[in-house]
Amino acid sequence: MLVRGPLGRRGTRSQTHGVAVAPLPAHVPTLRIDSENVLSKLAGKVGFSGFETGSPAFDQRFRVHADDEAVVREVLHQEMIEFLLDEKLEGWDLVGGWLVATREGPWDSEELAPTADTVRRFMSLVPEHVWSARDSGASGDHGG
Repeated sequence: MLVRGPLGRRGTRSQTHGVAVAPLPAHVPTLRIDSENVLSKLAGKVGFSGFETGSPAFDQRFRVHADDEAVVREVLHQEMIEFLLDEKLEGWDLVGGWLVATREGPWDSEELAPTADTVRRFMSLVPEHVWSARDSGASGDHGG
């Protein structure tokens, strides 16, 4: 996936991001877990704050935004926090019945299977009641 954005009037800056997408067992309220960066730090200074987990290492590295604070508390338990701190992926979004995991830079072909394992591990760490407490009728409904 190539993401482009303008820099001034004449130039553009391009960044390549690796993206892994997997269907979720059920639709859940949007949850975004992204690496702390210059923009998120600026947003925090002007009043757009994310959720804090109580883990200083996690809260320093990631910014968490969600439609439902209960989902944050359910998904970001201690084992999940430790998992995310150990992983190279920089962004985890649960949105519209999909899990979207991202990182800067492209993946080499040798990285695809381990990345798929990482995505499966993330989903296995989400407590089962998170899926069952939501509309599981959306499961498998990922067509266009």
